[in-house]
Amino acid sequence: MPVSSKKIMIVDDSPMMLALMKAGFENEGFTCVAVASATQALRLLDEDMPDIILSDYEMPGMNGFSFRQEVMSKEGTKDIPFVFLTSHSGSDLVTRGLDELMAVDFINKETAIPVVVSKLKNLLTTVRKKEELSLLELRKAAEAINVKSIPQHKPVMKGGEIDFWHKAYQNYPGGDFIDFIQVDDRYLFLVLGDVMGKKWKAWFFSFGFLSYIRAAVRFCVYDNEVSPARVLEKINDCVCKDAVLDDVLSGLSLVAIDQQTGKLLYAGAGDLPLLHYKAADKSIHELQTAGLLLGMFDGVTY
Repeated sequence: MPVSSKKIMIVDDSPMMLALMKAGFENEGFTCVAVASATQALRLLDEDMPDIILSDYEMPGMNGFSFRQEVMSKEGTKDIPFVFLTSHSGSDLVTRGLDELMAVDFINKETAIPVVVSKLKNLLTTVRKKEELSLLELRKAAEAINVKSIPQHKPVMKGGEIDFWHKAYQNYPGGDFIDFIQVDDRYLFLVLGDVMGKKWKAWFFSFGFLSYIRAAVRFCVYDNEVSPARVLEKINDCVCKDAVLDDVLSGLSLVAIDQQTGKLLYAGAGDLPLLHYKAADKSIHELQTAGLLLGMFDGVTY
């Protein structure tokens, strides 16, 4: 990824150092967020995520180590590469920062600005290459065991046609899952869901939800219950009792197509409204449900 797309947060209580660093990084194509205190930086991190953080160690109020601990304690920021900028070079300090606080580097404040910029460019390149390698290895593993959360082909339906489109964000997998369950010659179920979470973690749990959905759909139809709402209730009960999926939530849109009568039945769990297009008058209507996310509470009705 080109450097011009990278954003750096610089945290230092010295206005002069902030100005020099900001100018140096912007000259190399970085987008810079210059912050005068760790407290202010934490507030900004709730709204604006940088690709890397460069922070002074010795600052009034909250020092660099305390700032780093706060960043590490939050799920959304703990994986941002963090570099300390300091005039201290004691081995104990450096060891604690690199080992205990998992900083990726310590840079002396006397280092020339162009060298600091070059170091961070190289660090970001290394991080990107590691992410690409991990992504490639995980994809190979997924392909080897043939697990997929998105179908490869669209199903054939009597009296109509189905199509779908899916694009992963920046080629990373996530919690999105799509499925078409042809139970028998009459009933076809459309599944559109999203497990709450980020990247590979959500992707992994999506298979647990898919397995329950597939089983619940078939069991309900075999018992002459084709109501999507009833299927969601069975899925939710199973998920809430599954220790592996504890605290994992998912939204789900479930549509049952009766290919014999042409009727569609729909129920949703914490999903976005579906859009119903009527060709006769070219009107579009939102179909909204009040169902809670799957896995939130046991015994929920849909």
